[in-house]
Amino acid sequence: KIFIESFSFCNFSVKFCDVILGCTYDFVSQEINDPFEPVNRYIYDFNQGIDFLILQPVSDIYKTITPAYKHERIKDLLSFLSEPITLVNNILQGDFKSATHTFGRILSNATLGLGITDIAGEFGAKKRPQGLDDTLAHYCMASGPYLVLPILGPSSARDAFATIGDFFSKPTSYLNRSIVITEDTTRLITTRSDIDGELEELRQVSLDSYALVRSIYSQNAPKVNRKNCH
Repeated sequence: KIFIESFSFCNFSVKFCDVILGCTYDFVSQEINDPFEPVNRYIYDFNQGIDFLILQPVSDIYKTITPAYKHERIKDLLSFLSEPITLVNNILQGDFKSATHTFGRILSNATLGLGITDIAGEFGAKKRPQGLDDTLAHYCMASGPYLVLPILGPSSARDAFATIGDFFSKPTSYLNRSIVITEDTTRLITTRSDIDGELEELRQVSLDSYALVRSIYSQNAPKVNRKNCH
């Protein structure tokens, strides 16, 4: 049960950050593998209800009581705690140059930034997130059908599997239950507060927000490099 609770919180926040906040989107027609669309739409509406009733009010309270500086320190700490996921997947992909970059970031931020300030990023060594979904795409695994998971949000068959691997790649996943829940709940709330404006805009500009989120997710999901795959 704790495993499901924990990676649900983490994945939901990361998914919405990836899908809404920092991604590019081209308004072009595309074929999306969505064979479970009726069920996906039902789950999407359920997730929207949870967001409206619980997540949005909680994130509003968080924004009211948390100064901007403390919010940035919390985000840097959460980013630092998830950096081992990138390191593991750099190594799994055989990308040792990126692994060295990521390890340097972890070392610098742990010693000079005490885990709460992205010192490495301030000096130009930006975070380059990688997860198991990227690694599986690197090794030519297709994404499979589009899925919307309860609470977790937009995903695919490959991404859903990869989320489990990413959970076990994070050292804090092995700590006390209360610590794990605290970290992932905080990650969810801080991310939800960051994307509040984007979510509201999405609801206003799109007659079919489900289709828009699906399209944005699909365009920004890791792609198989056909040149390297036969």
